[in-house]
Amino acid sequence: MFARFVLQSVCDVVRTRSFSLTACRDTVIVERWWQVPLSKEGRPPRLHPRRHRVYRLLEDTKHGMKDKMELLLTQTVPKLGGRGDTVFVKKSVGRNKLLAEGLAVYPSPENKEMFAEERRVLREGKKEDRIQTRTGQLTVEFLKKRTLEVEIQPAAQQNFLLTKEIICRQFLRKLGVVVPPHALTLPDEPITQFGDFCCDVTVNGLDTVRVPLSVEPFRESGTISVRKGQGRKTILDARDLRALRRHCITYRNAAVMEITTWAQEYFQKTLSVNTIHRAIRRCRLKLYRSKKKPYLNMIQKRRRFLWAKAHLKWTVAKWKTVLWSDQSKFEVLFGKLGRHVIRTKEDKDNPSCYQRSVQKPASLMVWGCMSACGMGSLHIWKGTINAERYIQVLEQHMPPSRRRLFQGRPCIFQHDNARPHTASITTSWLCRRRIR
Repeated sequence: MFARFVLQSVCDVVRTRSFSLTACRDTVIVERWWQVPLSKEGRPPRLHPRRHRVYRLLEDTKHGMKDKMELLLTQTVPKLGGRGDTVFVKKSVGRNKLLAEGLAVYPSPENKEMFAEERRVLREGKKEDRIQTRTGQLTVEFLKKRTLEVEIQPAAQQNFLLTKEIICRQFLRKLGVVVPPHALTLPDEPITQFGDFCCDVTVNGLDTVRVPLSVEPFRESGTISVRKGQGRKTILDARDLRALRRHCITYRNAAVMEITTWAQEYFQKTLSVNTIHRAIRRCRLKLYRSKKKPYLNMIQKRRRFLWAKAHLKWTVAKWKTVLWSDQSKFEVLFGKLGRHVIRTKEDKDNPSCYQRSVQKPASLMVWGCMSACGMGSLHIWKGTINAERYIQVLEQHMPPSRRRLFQGRPCIFQHDNARPHTASITTSWLCRRRIR
């Protein structure tokens, strides 16, 4: 009895609600947390029983865009399409609304052939058997809400006659609707004066819409914006701007006052600093604060280029085996506090708006390392830096960081070309410890 009751309840639920019989398939993309070391040729890789079974989630397609459902409409659905149109909707909308209410069917070859034959019959059949298309319905609704305004030029205002060709051109120009002359019906009396009239437009030979027609004198401008060409001409024409742009690009570090002096002598015109400012902006240039970059000579540039070329084909897995290290200096007293301040014009002498500075600000030097697996140790220097102290820091902090980050896997130690790093005793120490 209980089994029969459960089966009857399930059947009632199925009759009242629509369920999807399509299995839900999601894809999860993962990668190993610990990379498997390379093995010798012809031997299988050695997998750790626990470490190499830990994975990192990269992508879950459950949260991505879902594929839409393709359906054939059996009836006209507002803002979607007409009968026989192929639409792509969300699966929930297709199952719970369109298919459930009989508004659409699946696009099987039989259904496509049936709707194609139906469209052919409606296109070639009798007028009373034809129905309006979805585009035609939208055109009818659009024309019902519009009024066509026809403006007459001043030279033709004394004697004019509106024909079908003129009004058809106005439909295309003002409303963006193509109306052939045979689908347009004008009033019986010819339109030869200003006023309000009506014309009938037949859409696809089925529905007729009456569109209000307003004939009025020509207006030079329908907006309050300034017309092109009004106002005083600029003192620098296009040729002058090209010469100014070439000069600014050639002398990028020149001050605006220097550029103004050059422009007055070159163009033989009276120019102000503000005029040159505006002209520079018209040349699609702008004054910026220069970025600070270390100076590189030709030898340094060539070495960096060769290094980049040698490492061009490195993979992501190869870069993950690098242990990066560097040291940096931090000012602990003021730093760059007060470089920018929010104040009024009268608060320039307010002590709270000053940029405080000292002759030799207190600072400290820190050393640290990192890799793709995480952050290493951080060491704070005391005093000056030399090769002996740099080796002491490496002996104290670099091996523990390497063991913790790489778990015994081989790695490459990378530091810059500072003098303590390139000293002979530092290089010898790295060779003795077999550190690459």
